[in-house]
Amino acid sequence: MLRRTKKEVLKQLPTRTDKNLFVSITDEQRAVHDDYAEMVMKIVTRWKKMGFFKEEDQQRLMIALNMMRMVCNSTYIIDQETNHQTKLDELFDILEEAIAAGEEKIVIFSQWERFTRLIAHKLEEQKIGYANLNGKVPSYKRKDLFDRFNTDDNCRIFLSTDAGGVGLNLQAGSM
Repeated sequence: MLRRTKKEVLKQLPTRTDKNLFVSITDEQRAVHDDYAEMVMKIVTRWKKMGFFKEEDQQRLMIALNMMRMVCNSTYIIDQETNHQTKLDELFDILEEAIAAGEEKIVIFSQWERFTRLIAHKLEEQKIGYANLNGKVPSYKRKDLFDRFNTDDNCRIFLSTDAGGVGLNLQAGSM
């Protein structure tokens, strides 16, 4: 087996293009976000006042910061009874445009498996073929997902959590 290093192929790769889109959040998301922000403020104030950081405060701080990040995607990630969000709508505006433009294959990563569930549900509603990789997919089934995305013209989206963040061959993807 021959394998080239990243350094050897780096000059052959296309340039990376980053595009930042700023998406506002709903009032419901803002309320939850602000509740966790207040919790963060109390923990940090206590830390400054006491001059040290208890382990349970460190854990509470990390949880609150992660909850703030999660709710920016959707309230569904922390409470499956609600789905206040704008990011999914923005994503599907972009997908609709890209899919209509041609035969583009698109790779979507999300840190949150619950958010990928929302995306998958909407892809199914719109009858858009996709492959979905997350930590629950056994390793022996993952190759089939990659092969399907790379070879099946009807499989337009590769949806993945961090489980697919390293070492994937998704050469069919163009976005």
